[in-house]
Amino acid sequence: MTTKIRIRFKGVGPDFRATRWRLPSQTDCFRSLPPNATSLFVPAENSLFIDRPGDRRRQEVAFRDVRSGLSDDGYTSLVFARVSKKFCFRLLFNAERDTDDICSETCRTYKRLVRDAQFHSDHLGDAEGLMVPVHYGVWPMNTGDWVGKVLFSIAQYCGVA
Repeated sequence: MTTKIRIRFKGVGPDFRATRWRLPSQTDCFRSLPPNATSLFVPAENSLFIDRPGDRRRQEVAFRDVRSGLSDDGYTSLVFARVSKKFCFRLLFNAERDTDDICSETCRTYKRLVRDAQFHSDHLGDAEGLMVPVHYGVWPMNTGDWVGKVLFSIAQYCGVA
Protein backbone atom coordinates (compact mmCIF):
# COMPACT_ATOMS: atom_id res chain seq x y z
CA MET A 1 0.00 0.00 0.00
CA THR A 2 1.37 3.42 -1.00
CA THR A 3 1.38 5.62 2.08
CA LYS A 4 3.99 8.19 1.00
CA ILE A 5 4.05 10.25 -2.18
CA ARG A 6 5.85 13.23 -3.69
CA ILE A 7 3.87 16.19 -5.00
CA ARG A 8 5.20 18.78 -7.44
CA PHE A 9 3.48 22.02 -8.43
CA LYS A 10 4.92 23.33 -11.70
CA GLY A 11 7.14 26.36 -11.12
CA VAL A 12 6.73 26.37 -7.33
CA GLY A 13 10.06 24.86 -6.35
CA PRO A 14 11.04 21.56 -4.81
CA ASP A 15 8.86 18.48 -4.53
CA PHE A 16 6.84 18.16 -1.34
CA ARG A 17 6.40 14.92 0.55
CA ALA A 18 3.03 13.74 1.81
CA THR A 19 2.06 10.79 3.96
CA ARG A 20 -1.43 9.33 4.12
CA TRP A 21 -3.14 10.46 7.31
CA ARG A 22 -5.09 8.00 9.39
CA LEU A 23 -8.44 9.58 10.17
CA PRO A 24 -9.84 9.43 13.70
CA SER A 25 -11.81 6.18 14.20
CA GLN A 26 -11.09 5.14 10.62
CA THR A 27 -10.99 1.54 9.53
CA ASP A 28 -8.51 2.51 6.78
CA CYS A 29 -10.68 1.40 3.87
CA PHE A 30 -9.22 3.77 1.29
CA ARG A 31 -7.91 2.27 -1.89
CA SER A 32 -4.19 2.31 -2.45
CA LEU A 33 -2.81 4.57 -5.12
CA PRO A 34 -1.57 2.64 -8.16
CA PRO A 35 2.09 1.55 -7.79
CA ASN A 36 3.22 4.02 -10.48
CA ALA A 37 1.63 6.98 -8.60
CA THR A 38 4.45 7.65 -6.13
CA SER A 39 5.06 11.11 -7.60
CA LEU A 40 2.18 13.36 -8.72
CA PHE A 41 2.53 16.53 -10.78
CA VAL A 42 0.17 19.53 -10.79
CA PRO A 43 0.60 21.51 -14.03
CA ALA A 44 0.47 25.31 -13.95
CA GLU A 45 -2.17 25.74 -16.66
CA ASN A 46 -5.83 24.78 -16.22
CA SER A 47 -5.26 22.84 -13.03
CA LEU A 48 -6.31 24.88 -9.95
CA PHE A 49 -9.93 25.82 -9.31
CA ILE A 50 -11.97 27.43 -6.54
CA ASP A 51 -15.66 27.95 -5.98
CA ARG A 52 -16.54 31.64 -6.38
CA PRO A 53 -18.26 33.36 -3.46
CA GLY A 54 -21.97 33.89 -3.91
CA ASP A 55 -22.88 31.63 -6.83
CA ARG A 56 -20.20 29.01 -5.93
CA ARG A 57 -19.38 28.46 -9.61
CA ARG A 58 -16.04 26.85 -10.36
CA GLN A 59 -13.32 29.30 -11.43
CA GLU A 60 -9.69 28.76 -12.42
CA VAL A 61 -7.06 30.30 -10.14
CA ALA A 62 -3.33 30.86 -10.69
CA PHE A 63 -0.59 29.47 -8.42
CA ARG A 64 0.50 33.02 -7.55
CA ASP A 65 -3.00 33.83 -6.23
CA VAL A 66 -3.00 30.76 -4.00
CA ARG A 67 0.03 32.04 -2.13
CA SER A 68 -1.61 35.40 -1.38
CA GLY A 69 -4.37 33.69 0.58
CA LEU A 70 -7.66 33.09 -1.14
CA SER A 71 -9.71 33.03 2.03
CA ASP A 72 -8.80 36.68 2.70
CA ASP A 73 -10.68 37.65 -0.47
CA GLY A 74 -13.88 35.90 0.58
CA TYR A 75 -13.22 32.84 -1.53
CA THR A 76 -13.67 29.39 -0.16
CA SER A 77 -10.49 28.05 1.36
CA LEU A 78 -10.78 24.76 -0.53
CA VAL A 79 -8.81 24.59 -3.77
CA PHE A 80 -9.38 21.86 -6.35
CA ALA A 81 -6.49 20.63 -8.48
CA ARG A 82 -6.54 18.46 -11.56
CA VAL A 83 -3.59 16.09 -11.47
CA SER A 84 -3.27 14.35 -14.83
CA LYS A 85 -6.35 12.61 -16.18
CA LYS A 86 -6.53 10.26 -13.22
CA PHE A 87 -6.49 12.25 -9.99
CA CYS A 88 -8.06 15.27 -8.33
CA PHE A 89 -6.89 17.00 -5.16
CA ARG A 90 -9.01 19.00 -2.76
CA LEU A 91 -6.48 21.16 -0.95
CA LEU A 92 -6.75 23.18 2.22
CA PHE A 93 -3.75 25.56 2.22
CA ASN A 94 -2.30 27.01 5.44
CA ALA A 95 -4.33 24.37 7.28
CA GLU A 96 -2.50 24.75 10.57
CA ARG A 97 -2.76 28.54 10.72
CA ASP A 98 -6.25 28.86 9.32
CA THR A 99 -7.90 26.24 11.55
CA ASP A 100 -6.97 27.97 14.83
CA ASP A 101 -10.34 29.75 14.92
CA ILE A 102 -12.93 26.96 15.24
CA CYS A 103 -15.65 29.32 13.96
CA SER A 104 -13.79 30.24 10.77
CA GLU A 105 -14.88 29.11 7.31
CA THR A 106 -11.50 27.39 6.89
CA CYS A 107 -12.05 25.32 10.03
CA ARG A 108 -15.54 24.35 8.83
CA THR A 109 -14.03 23.39 5.45
CA TYR A 110 -11.41 21.29 7.24
CA LYS A 111 -14.15 19.44 9.14
CA ARG A 112 -16.12 18.85 5.91
CA LEU A 113 -13.01 17.49 4.16
CA VAL A 114 -12.41 15.04 7.00
CA ARG A 115 -16.11 14.06 7.26
CA ASP A 116 -16.28 13.43 3.51
CA ALA A 117 -13.22 11.18 3.64
CA GLN A 118 -14.63 9.34 6.65
CA PHE A 119 -17.96 8.82 4.84
CA HIS A 120 -16.16 7.41 1.79
CA SER A 121 -14.13 5.10 3.99
CA ASP A 122 -17.13 3.86 5.98
CA HIS A 123 -19.93 3.70 3.39
CA LEU A 124 -18.91 4.09 -0.26
CA GLY A 125 -16.24 1.46 -0.84
CA ASP A 126 -18.50 -0.78 -2.95
CA ALA A 127 -19.72 2.11 -5.12
CA GLU A 128 -16.32 3.71 -5.75
CA GLY A 129 -15.34 3.81 -9.39
CA LEU A 130 -18.91 2.96 -10.45
CA MET A 131 -21.20 5.67 -9.05
CA VAL A 132 -18.80 7.81 -7.00
CA PRO A 133 -15.12 8.71 -7.51
CA VAL A 134 -12.51 6.48 -5.91
CA HIS A 135 -11.15 8.14 -2.76
CA TYR A 136 -7.48 7.58 -1.90
CA GLY A 137 -7.48 9.19 1.54
CA VAL A 138 -6.33 12.39 3.22
CA TRP A 139 -2.72 13.48 3.06
CA PRO A 140 -0.88 16.24 4.98
CA MET A 141 2.27 17.91 3.65
CA ASN A 142 4.42 20.86 4.62
CA THR A 143 5.17 23.30 1.79
CA GLY A 144 7.18 25.67 3.98
CA ASP A 145 7.02 29.30 2.86
CA TRP A 146 4.80 28.65 -0.15
CA VAL A 147 1.45 27.93 1.55
CA GLY A 148 2.45 26.35 4.86
CA LYS A 149 0.95 23.09 5.97
CA VAL A 150 -1.52 21.62 3.52
CA LEU A 151 -4.17 19.00 4.11
CA PHE A 152 -5.58 17.44 0.96
CA SER A 153 -7.61 14.51 -0.25
CA ILE A 154 -6.90 12.54 -3.40
CA ALA A 155 -9.77 11.23 -5.47
CA GLN A 156 -10.38 9.93 -8.96
CA TYR A 157 -10.62 12.80 -11.46
CA CYS A 158 -14.09 12.95 -13.01
CA GLY A 159 -14.02 16.40 -14.65
CA VAL A 160 -14.87 19.95 -13.64
CA ALA A 161 -18.50 20.87 -13.04
